[in-house]
Amino acid sequence: MTNLRAFPLEIFAVTKCASTESLYSAESLNEILAEAYAAPLDDQGDRQFLAFQRKALQSSFAGLRFDFMATSITKLNRAMEPVDIKTTLLDLPDAITKNYETVGAHDIVAPLVYANPGKVVRHDDVMPLGQWLDHAFYRLHCRLFGIDRAMMISFPCPGHYTKLVTFEYLASRENMTWSSFDAAKLEFGSFPFVLAWLYRKDLIDDVKLERNFYALADLNAANLTQLRKFVNDPYRAPKHHASDIGMKPRSYTNSLYGLRNGLSERFDWGADVDGERQSLRMLDHDYSFLQILGDPSAPLVGGNA
Repeated sequence: MTNLRAFPLEIFAVTKCASTESLYSAESLNEILAEAYAAPLDDQGDRQFLAFQRKALQSSFAGLRFDFMATSITKLNRAMEPVDIKTTLLDLPDAITKNYETVGAHDIVAPLVYANPGKVVRHDDVMPLGQWLDHAFYRLHCRLFGIDRAMMISFPCPGHYTKLVTFEYLASRENMTWSSFDAAKLEFGSFPFVLAWLYRKDLIDDVKLERNFYALADLNAANLTQLRKFVNDPYRAPKHHASDIGMKPRSYTNSLYGLRNGLSERFDWGADVDGERQSLRMLDHDYSFLQILGDPSAPLVGGNA
């Protein structure tokens, strides 16, 4: 297993108590790698890894608690309707899967999740709370299992349009830790784990997983947002990227070149010569795997907002 050393680059100087930065530290990514490899590749091992995922996320996002969790490999048909779902549950009974098979037609949240890969979707993105509590899917499914709050996110499997990894972060009515939580933080929070699940489900190999973690190690939230925007919006000029993520064009461009230079030793890209800036194409090449996160500023498709 590759050991992700800490990179002594000033551009990555961060406060390690910050949520995203602590999760993306080389030490943290090493722990995720070790657990992804150590947990047996069977149902029990999947539950073990899901429990580790919950613990790691709760440690990173202080004050946030997940009462239940689930992860699924979902196969959709061309109409984007699920035709096969393989689910790992944490602190939920197996009966929830059987019940879903009978009431899944009422599920109005999952289609929004499938239509917006890389984005966290909450039940209140679909409809106001009062309507949700009276909706058939809540009454026939969620309420039966004590689920009152849900945050879900899906990621496309590499090489697939209709196969997704989906995470469900779930809470009971008594759990008030979500009231002020910025759900978008879970987009970056979920990303190292979806890479690990892709490995565990034999959808990427260990070399790919380790290279992706090597690329992510010790980046901060601003670095990740800029890279995510850059690789997911290739047909628009950087000045538009900057506007979309709330930066001035020159600051955004300088940040990208700063990232390229800061990462050049890591990837052996070569530094600027005689003050002439080298191409940013290296960022596209070595961070193309961020495409499964999608454009961070794209609007939610199909929500009630």
